[in-house]
Amino acid sequence: MQTYLATNTETGQFYIGSTKNFEKRQKEHLKCLINLPFQNSLRKNPEKFQWEIWEDDCDLPVLEQALLDMWCGKELCYNMNPNASHPPSPKGRKVSEKTKKRLSEINMGKKHSPETLDKIRAINKKRGANAALINMQINPKSGKEHPRSRPIALVNLTTGEEEKFDCVADAARKYGLSDGHLCSTALGKRKQHKGYRARYL
Repeated sequence: MQTYLATNTETGQFYIGSTKNFEKRQKEHLKCLINLPFQNSLRKNPEKFQWEIWEDDCDLPVLEQALLDMWCGKELCYNMNPNASHPPSPKGRKVSEKTKKRLSEINMGKKHSPETLDKIRAINKKRGANAALINMQINPKSGKEHPRSRPIALVNLTTGEEEKFDCVADAARKYGLSDGHLCSTALGKRKQHKGYRARYL
């Protein structure tokens, strides 16, 4: 499988995909007339996109799914579908129990081989992502170790006042904010959220 990233060098936004024939898939992207953010940007300025490819022996989009688990829904990611998929549709196709189990693991985004995890770290390191954040997303914590359970300081960017909370949820509840977005500011993924910035204590 060939996993690729198409990065808009002007905005930093990127699209994640996978295919067994990259040249054919790239041409399909360039000719696509669907009205979606990635296709619109690519049609307008194809020369501003940089394409990177990683190839492995897997028949399933393991690396694509792992990257989507990490990036889909984030500000810089063009992808709108969190599940790795590519035509033709598998609907009606007979699939072995072993394949079903593997697909389930991929779609859950929880079980990746050491080789896949190494590729994820290398890709994100190249993108300048924070190593601690990458490791946290690859190996999510639970309970007291979960990022949303850690104490934070919430800074009002208008007044400069700082307030401490036992966890992100307490801060979000008090000011009507999104605890997910506050986590993102504390991890350095967002600059601010509704006039506030969080930092872990």
